[in-house]
Amino acid sequence: MEGGDDRGGNENRLCGENRRHDFRCQRNARRERKAYTGGACKGSDCKRSNVFAGSRCCLIDFTHSYALWRFFKKYLKRDFINLRTGSKEDFKKFLDGRETVFAKDPTGEGGHGISKITVADVKDSNKLYDELKANGQLLVEEAIVQSDDLNEINPCVVNSWRVVTLYKDGKAHIINNALRINQDESNVIGCTNDLYLSLDADGRIDSNVIDDYGNVYDKHPMTGKKFSEVKIAGVREALDMVVEAAEKIPQVRYIGWDIA
Repeated sequence: MEGGDDRGGNENRLCGENRRHDFRCQRNARRERKAYTGGACKGSDCKRSNVFAGSRCCLIDFTHSYALWRFFKKYLKRDFINLRTGSKEDFKKFLDGRETVFAKDPTGEGGHGISKITVADVKDSNKLYDELKANGQLLVEEAIVQSDDLNEINPCVVNSWRVVTLYKDGKAHIINNALRINQDESNVIGCTNDLYLSLDADGRIDSNVIDDYGNVYDKHPMTGKKFSEVKIAGVREALDMVVEAAEKIPQVRYIGWDIA
């Protein structure tokens, strides 16, 4: 995702490391590549994006996922347990009645260090508790169940929707959005030649559907779902939700929200 500084001079683009390939940054001249900020936004880059009301650069530490969980629990709508504070008995109760959970390093990113756990296969929850803590997988989350509308496009993975907000003039604004969809049966998003599209507030596609190489599609290559027929419920409510969430932290002006 890109962000810009509107105070003149060269545009400052915010681009995570895993997006550099998608934007073909390796093909740009050195001067152009330097205009992109990597995943670690520091110094003047933070100030450009996150300075608020004339204050110094404001950093809110959400590098630990359970800090984010506590702050935005109202909007996340699924349960979790923090093994740093939860006991073995708490963990056993958390697993009870669930089919699948995910364990992760709360400081991880890009899908690394995540384990999918089928609860029926757990023979000894105390042993699993010790193993997860030893691995640094201290955050265990309830699984996300994808909507039927998205399952019609690709049911093999939880497809992710990125919505970008900018806080300006006392309120949060939606800048853009992009839904990323797997083309094949992979159960991991972002590791294949994905499809990208944007949605309007009514859940209809309002852009071309393209892949990583710029090819345009009118239907999903695996399921055959015609993109002209796609209508995803709950989009307007999700947009309202991220605006409300963004206004809880006006110090962080530019935010990319991943929604599933």
